[in-house]
Amino acid sequence: MKEYVAIIQAGGKGTRMLELTKDLIPKPLLELNGKPMIQWQMESLIEYGIKEFIFIIGHLGDKIKEYFGDGAKWNVSISYIEETEPLGSAGALYYAKEKLDGRSAILVFGDVMFDLDWSRFIAFHEEKKATVTLLAHPNAHPFDSDLLIVNEDGEVLGIDSKTNVRDYDYKNIVNAGLSIFENKLLDEIKHA
Repeated sequence: MKEYVAIIQAGGKGTRMLELTKDLIPKPLLELNGKPMIQWQMESLIEYGIKEFIFIIGHLGDKIKEYFGDGAKWNVSISYIEETEPLGSAGALYYAKEKLDGRSAILVFGDVMFDLDWSRFIAFHEEKKATVTLLAHPNAHPFDSDLLIVNEDGEVLGIDSKTNVRDYDYKNIVNAGLSIFENKLLDEIKHA
């Protein structure tokens, strides 16, 4: 298998979790069973063998930098991309290109919890020779989620925006916040 760099997007405002964060910490630092969510994510990836991480931070990102530093405590390397203004999920990836230096990436949204067989997920991605492989699932709130439009083979054809008025039948399938992509994808992302 190839060498992968993990990118964890942790730059959002976390408005749906304000009751818990009190806007004092970013949502990925919310603790579950004694550790921040983002630490659980990182440790899962470390178990697979990931040694390099890029954290995309924004709102209250200094708290994440303060907690994780350069990653030495976990025997990994952590670098940061700091958004001074929200760039959206793809916009911030533009700045990851030079840090990846041609390598492939595992992308994780900083507010999702998972128990995943990374070897199986990566093997599937490499077997399909995909540019991008998304992990998808149905969720409990499709009405306020962007939905994936997929064909019979599971290929993503488009996105049905959560802002659309859905007066039609649709499949409840959403991006689970975990994906793998080849570096060439970043050539498609223009400067924000």
